[in-house]
Amino acid sequence: GDPHAEAVGTGDPHAESVAAASPEADSGWNLLGGAWNLFGGGGSGGAADDTEEQRERERREAEEQRLWDQQEEEERLEYERWAEEERMQEEEERRLQQAQRDDDERRRLAQETAARIGMLPEAQPVDDERRRLAREGMLRRGARPEPQ
Repeated sequence: GDPHAEAVGTGDPHAESVAAASPEADSGWNLLGGAWNLFGGGGSGGAADDTEEQRERERREAEEQRLWDQQEEEERLEYERWAEEERMQEEEERRLQQAQRDDDERRRLAQETAARIGMLPEAQPVDDERRRLAREGMLRRGARPEPQ
C-alpha cells in the first residue's frame, strides 16, 4: 500500500532518490514514486508471483519504516543533546549573573563601610593634599613636620 515504500528498490534511481528524500513520503504518497508504481510496477504472473511480490513489498516497507524510525531516533537524540547544551549554557549564565550580583553587593557594602569610616578612595587624595598643605604651612612657620 505505501507508494513511497514501493518506489524504493524498484530499480529506478530517480524515483528511489526522490522517494528517499521526500518529506511527504511519510504521508504515503509521492508523485514520482506513485507514478513509477502505476506504470512500471506489476505484471501479474499468477498467485505465486503475487505472493512473492507481496513479500518483497512488505520487506521493502519494513526496511523503509526501520530507516524512518532510525532517522527519527537520531533526530530525537540530536535534539536532546542540543537541549541539554542549551540548559547548561543558561545555567552557566545564571551562575555568572549571580556572581556579578554578589560582587556588586560586596562592593556596595565595602563602599558603605568605607564611607562610614571616612576612607572612600575618592576622599583619600583630598586628605593627603590637606595633610601636605598643613605640613607645608607648619614648615613655613618653622615647626617640625608631623611623623608619617
